[in-house]
Amino acid sequence: SLHKLHCRTTRVIMEPGWIVLLFSLFVQMFFTCLLVAPLPSNAVRGFLVEAIQSLTEKPGVKYAVWGTFALNIFYFWYTIEGLQHMGRDLGILSPVAYAITCEAKQDMFRQERNALICGASLFLWFVLRRLVDIQGKLHESRAMHKAAGGAPKGGVPMGMPVGQPAKPIKGE
Repeated sequence: SLHKLHCRTTRVIMEPGWIVLLFSLFVQMFFTCLLVAPLPSNAVRGFLVEAIQSLTEKPGVKYAVWGTFALNIFYFWYTIEGLQHMGRDLGILSPVAYAITCEAKQDMFRQERNALICGASLFLWFVLRRLVDIQGKLHESRAMHKAAGGAPKGGVPMGMPVGQPAKPIKGE
């Protein structure tokens, strides 16, 4: 029972900002996985891209996305600020040798982890924006080529073994 009491008093509750960032990271991962997954047809690709674009054009969603982006930048700056003097904090650059406590090491590891989470989330935010743009352009390009009568001439044939020259298409 003493162990249970000790565990209850030392349990750390996550800050609300980190909960928001964790939720937004999971949402970003979900949409990124949707956009990089192989899609069965161009119609499905168009529907998916259009659904994501229409979702992000809604004012509430747009403000939430930009708000979490700003929160993410703030937390990233905050964690990097905490890691800037790590050499001094660990005693590597300190003129006085002292033993660093386990709690201080734990705090630095937490800062490193949080910086990694924020950096990955910011990177994924930019990747997701680019993926929506790329998938939209791919959908338009394939629809245009289909309307023109098929794939563009002179392209690399699908399933061609590597190292063998491509045979010219008849009529060229």
